[in-house]
Amino acid sequence: NLEIQAFGNAQQPQIIPLNLYPAPPKITKLFVHKGDKQVTLEATGIEQITSVIVDGKTANLLTTEQYSSTGKRTFVFTDPGDRILSKSVSIKMHLDGNRTYKYPDEFPVEPSRPAIESDPQGEVVAEVLRPAAVKPQFDLSEYPVAPIETNVITVKVKTALTDFSFQTENITIETRIENSPNPQEPLLDPKFEVLDSLNMRILFNFDENYQQLLAGRRLQFRIKDAIRGDSDWYTIKQTFVRAPKIGSVICKGEECTISGDGLDYIGQISLDGGSVWQPPFQVQLAQTGKSSMIVTGVNDKKLLRFKLRDYPNTRPLFFQR
Repeated sequence: NLEIQAFGNAQQPQIIPLNLYPAPPKITKLFVHKGDKQVTLEATGIEQITSVIVDGKTANLLTTEQYSSTGKRTFVFTDPGDRILSKSVSIKMHLDGNRTYKYPDEFPVEPSRPAIESDPQGEVVAEVLRPAAVKPQFDLSEYPVAPIETNVITVKVKTALTDFSFQTENITIETRIENSPNPQEPLLDPKFEVLDSLNMRILFNFDENYQQLLAGRRLQFRIKDAIRGDSDWYTIKQTFVRAPKIGSVICKGEECTISGDGLDYIGQISLDGGSVWQPPFQVQLAQTGKSSMIVTGVNDKKLLRFKLRDYPNTRPLFFQR
């Protein structure tokens, strides 16, 4: 509080409440490229910034960097259609304590980073070149999934920019598994071929160990250009799924014994054709490696259905072909 004393015996001091704040942030570097949907600030006092307005476009703090102590923070545009298109940008900051601060300087925009055509979620569809040696028992071709036994997939990509072209000598491909808690996961070494300045084909090969890492998840990649920088991460649309191999379904009264391989890959079971779902029954593993499951309360064997653990959004699947 600020206390003001006035002259004269009859005068009472005035008490004025004050809020003291640190000096506004000082931006040391702005990382932004033409076509970006986000900006990264490096600044002193950056912990004060809650959001920014870049050339009139609002951008909120990336959630994963909320408690970052690196001096850098990334802000993503709230409107998915907003992009940086100008040669320079101005920054207005929203600071804690309901303060705003218009930064006095403008910042140059770097040339576009690599960007490819994709859907609004940054997803691209891959082509499965070598499906599993044994044809899957269940036809999931209408869904964005790939069998976990897949050896090779390929993605044909096209640049989304008019001022960027693919050049073999400048490009490498980096991969990661979506939502992987382990940043040190084994890395793939994708092969690629530049078809022309606008188009490129990328080939991903999976060994058995990497296949197991992909179970129930999706592969992501980005294009690293030695001159123009790194693209955003793109997600291959297909989820890699494990599916059981049903050998037999034998019922006696209201009890059915289901035998086969990989019954643990069943996520939910329905006894009435798909109206009511419940967790799967306990799976027993025999010394031969085969598995079995005893399902009780079955009124009609023909109404038994299941859903996959790795991708439950399919139609109800039959236990028998």
